[in-house]
Amino acid sequence: MVFRRKECGRWSLVGGGPARGLARYQLKRSGVLRVLPTRGDIESMIGSRPIVQNGEEIALDRTELKKLLRHVAKFREKVVSVFGVSAPESASLLIGMLVQTEDPMSRSTLYVGAVTECLLQGCLSAAERIAVARHEEFQDILSLMSLSGTLSDVGKPLEGLACATAALAQAVSERVYVNFAAGNLMRQAIKTGSVDAVNEALDALIDSTQVPRTSDCALETDWIDAANAPGADRELTDWVHAVASRRRE
Repeated sequence: MVFRRKECGRWSLVGGGPARGLARYQLKRSGVLRVLPTRGDIESMIGSRPIVQNGEEIALDRTELKKLLRHVAKFREKVVSVFGVSAPESASLLIGMLVQTEDPMSRSTLYVGAVTECLLQGCLSAAERIAVARHEEFQDILSLMSLSGTLSDVGKPLEGLACATAALAQAVSERVYVNFAAGNLMRQAIKTGSVDAVNEALDALIDSTQVPRTSDCALETDWIDAANAPGADRELTDWVHAVASRRRE
């Protein structure tokens, strides 16, 4: 498995997709997941095929996904290889579950869980590669935002900021998640420790408030104190706070 990095927002995964066939759930006829796999169950199912019912693959149940994320934590200490780098076995098991579903929400949850497991164990290269794989698969705003945060978390804040900037540009273009992406941009800019980066992000956020959109969250302001601390333009942060307050009224 070889990763080739392009400009942010255009990452390529060369040599195939995520590892397949590490685990399988037993299912009720209703399609609801019934039991969590033991380690032996997981290992015995290597090479299993996706479960299909009536010609359509069954999406993993959301509640059972949460149970799975808790269940794999017991395998966190063992180090294995994922995408050619060291990673906790817990992350490998989650990546292996991707073979069981094509449901976008389920797959995103598995990717995010695997990244979290890697970050908790300090396996930074694996966390980055899994985040890249998720964005390579989805090519959407949310996966690009997630990649930006992961890059910052693994010690690459400038690359994280570049991805956050690309995510906001994509949000503006698609007219969705604009406020969400702008808030993420601010958080990643703050992580760089650069006042100039923070003020540039503020300018981009303010510009984005004029963009029409079909769906979005409220304008986020939880980052304002962190932006003011290193010396961000207080006039700009006050303006954002005032606008957000008026829109909540």
